[in-house]
Amino acid sequence: MGFDYGLQVPTVVCQRFSVHEWPRLVPDETALIEENMVLMVEPGSYVPGLGGIRTEFILRVTRSGAEALATF
Repeated sequence: MGFDYGLQVPTVVCQRFSVHEWPRLVPDETALIEENMVLMVEPGSYVPGLGGIRTEFILRVTRSGAEALATF
């Protein structure tokens, strides 16, 4: 049984906001990730026809890398 990453479409909360905000870490993104930005990393694995799982990590960008803001 192999795992696969499915297509992810942002969920629109209302007309002006969405769950996934800029900057997004995707190919061709030109935005710079800068110190003190807070990012949500949301990896997931999916098995077509069965389901999947997602987890979330909240990180603050530091000068030397990143700091985890949640430890669960």
